[in-house]
Amino acid sequence: MKHSMLKNLAAAAFAALSLTAFVSCDKEPENNDKGNDTQTSYTLELKYKTHEVINIPQKNADVRKIELNTNLKKDQIKVTEKNGRDWCTAEIIEENGGILIQLSPVNDMFDKDLSAVFTVEAVGIEGVKPFEFTVTRAKLITLTLSPEFDFNYFAKPGGETLTLTVNTNAEKWNFKDEAPGDKSWYTINPSEGTDGTTVTIEFKKNTTSGKDGNIGIFQFGVYKTTDAEGQALPEPVFEALQFFTVMQPLYVESSLTATSVTVSDMMSGEIANGGNIEIEADPFMPAYLTITATPEKGGYEVKFCETGTSDELSSAWLSLDVMGEANQLNAQTNTGAQRKADMVIIGAGNKEIFRCTVTQAGA
Repeated sequence: MKHSMLKNLAAAAFAALSLTAFVSCDKEPENNDKGNDTQTSYTLELKYKTHEVINIPQKNADVRKIELNTNLKKDQIKVTEKNGRDWCTAEIIEENGGILIQLSPVNDMFDKDLSAVFTVEAVGIEGVKPFEFTVTRAKLITLTLSPEFDFNYFAKPGGETLTLTVNTNAEKWNFKDEAPGDKSWYTINPSEGTDGTTVTIEFKKNTTSGKDGNIGIFQFGVYKTTDAEGQALPEPVFEALQFFTVMQPLYVESSLTATSVTVSDMMSGEIANGGNIEIEADPFMPAYLTITATPEKGGYEVKFCETGTSDELSSAWLSLDVMGEANQLNAQTNTGAQRKADMVIIGAGNKEIFRCTVTQAGA
């Protein structure tokens, strides 16, 4: 009987163990891993804080690329211009394993300062803070002179006053003379200014011994001293510039003693009184003349007048400069139609002893 009881107890224990196993297999396990419910943390920001404001130069407006610091994918980020500016576009690109913003400014020139504000934000992901950055582009700086000047300006040997106006959309312009040597043969006032400033240049009588004439390279310009990033440049660089060369022949005091002259073109021969000299529109193609006075070494004076009159040209587009044994007949560039003037030689008794017409070809 004792043996039978032990057998029954063993059977009951086995049944209980089997029931426990069956219940354990049927029940879902508890999840005690709290970390599986933690959301991924995302980063979206500019890699460099200096890119919060990006300056694009007016000239050479090439594509710019801005690096992002992010663990988002390319298609999870978008960039849009906040105010509908269309002079610069932006897109998200992937390059060398990194995510960047590519800026593409248009290559047109603008006469006013531009700016655009871009917003960068995550797409379809909550909790990622968007950010903005600004792109600026400075206006195209312009500068003109009124009246306009050709490549060369011939100042009268005896001195004269030249007046001009500087027109610019910059805050300030400056004058420079890039020719080497003495600058005391003229005065300029003012030598810097703003838009619409009237400039007066006084050329003195050129009686300087030891040289044939005065030469200046006059520049009116707008200069910048820093680059697009605000760094100082090694030397100023012009943003807008107008320049012309000034030549002033030597003034010769002479008594008018010549009673007649013979004028010859070194290429075509003698020019008759009342004849014609033809010159090219290009100022680099002058005519070379010889003038022989009677009596020998007799004094005379050369003037350029309106055709058929004794009125000197209001615009000095012609000059006769002594170049050794020859006289160089120079003209400013002619960008318009054919034009004419008379070369008049005054001799003894302050009388006209020679006149011919100078015809410059049109452009």
